[in-house]
Amino acid sequence: MGILAYRGREEGVVTHMRRAIQHGATKRERLEAIQSAAVPGGGPTFSTGVQALMQIARDGAFRKA
Repeated sequence: MGILAYRGREEGVVTHMRRAIQHGATKRERLEAIQSAAVPGGGPTFSTGVQALMQIARDGAFRKA
C-alpha cells in the first residue's frame, strides 16, 4: 500500500486495502501503513493514502457486519 501511495496509484491502494480487510487488518493498521510511507514520501504520498481510506469508507468497508 505504501509503495502504491508513493507512486500516486490510488486505485491500487484501494484494492490492497480491501484485500487487507479480507485478511483481518484493522483500520488502524491500514492507516499506519500509509503513515509509514509518508515519512520518506511526504505529503503527496499521505494524501493518496488518505484519499484511498476515504473511498473505502464511503463504500462501506468499515461497517460492521
